[in-house]
Amino acid sequence: MSIAHQVSRSAHPTVPSNWIYASKQFSTHSDAMNENIVVYRPMKETFSSKTTGDVIKIVVDSPSSFLRPQRSYLSGKITWYYADGSVNSTVDNADAGAMMHFLGATVRVSGKIAESIDNYGEHVSQQYAFESAARRKYLSHLEGVGRDDIFHTNGSFTFRHHVEFGVMQPTNGNPMPLCLLPGQAIELSFTLNSPHMAATNATNGAYFTVSDIRYVAQLVTPHADFLASAWEGIRKGHYLEYDYVATTQTFNNGNGATINQFIIPLANSRVVGLTHRFRDDSKYQANTGDKSLIYDTANLKSWRYQLGGWRLPLTEDFKIEDAMISGALSVNDNASYAAEDVDLDNYMTKKFTLRYSFQSSDEDVASALNLIGTDGNLRFVCEFSAPLPTTTALITSVFPHRTLLIGATVDII
Repeated sequence: MSIAHQVSRSAHPTVPSNWIYASKQFSTHSDAMNENIVVYRPMKETFSSKTTGDVIKIVVDSPSSFLRPQRSYLSGKITWYYADGSVNSTVDNADAGAMMHFLGATVRVSGKIAESIDNYGEHVSQQYAFESAARRKYLSHLEGVGRDDIFHTNGSFTFRHHVEFGVMQPTNGNPMPLCLLPGQAIELSFTLNSPHMAATNATNGAYFTVSDIRYVAQLVTPHADFLASAWEGIRKGHYLEYDYVATTQTFNNGNGATINQFIIPLANSRVVGLTHRFRDDSKYQANTGDKSLIYDTANLKSWRYQLGGWRLPLTEDFKIEDAMISGALSVNDNASYAAEDVDLDNYMTKKFTLRYSFQSSDEDVASALNLIGTDGNLRFVCEFSAPLPTTTALITSVFPHRTLLIGATVDII
């Protein structure tokens, strides 16, 4: 993690040479009167799961301001219908809540893909499995997490969601400099999931719509002299560095044997951590059932990571009994992991997740697994007590450290 340069509080501040700064430092160039809330909407009013390829696109732009994504959120109204078009108030939502209605999700910065998640609902269900009890109360109210009744009153539910993109939760709390971007905009896009993935008991022909979609954003406008200095820096060929931890997903299938070596391509990455889930595709493709509660151990006995001659653990492999604590301690320190409100009753049978972080919460990015200059083919070697069927998928979420280089152009490294 980069260390912010100190900036003078003079009337004519200068841009730091490498332009890395945190929110606290940036606040020396703005005040509360220069902060405001702006609502952005897609061009269409309503999107339907019946329309194949319907993409929700929200352009967040400003010619004069920076975006504070950590203080912004997505909102929308989901309404369910029977095949005949009448309102459906009997549908049960998934345990992971309203976000199971979304499939693909992408953030573009000046047209460049900064982050793209193939299955956003699956990603969110995994992230929410390790939330604190306090945040889980918010999620229950705002997104219907842990409930199945959010559509039972009138077939509709309005969610409010802090998007789970790393680029919208930057490492240093940095604001996104919209006005300094080429094109002065970022774009959030989402595709809708199928009804059988979003709900547990959707009848044939049932569908849902998403309407009144808003991205409610906090913008902050820096002082004019700061912006003038920034533009001068761009003119001279300098750039701003915006650090974040992205999410990418990879998918592998079992080989029908008790020993499986899954290859995870990580070339030229600085990997903060990994998570793994096993998904029985017969359950995933079924017309009924909660698709956020289908992740069990798949009879896993032990596992390890290998890259060339390097392996982790060094000698004996992790055992299935190590899964919960080894993952928790790698992500957190020896005290804060206890704040995670893990569903212990369903962890092994419905919400099983293997996770390992090379960079814990009390370390900086230098502790990440640096695979720059290697082929990056990390082997995830697993032994099972019974052959792993070819119909069981391994879903791996990779969390690489990335940096936006923002100047006359935008590059991602």
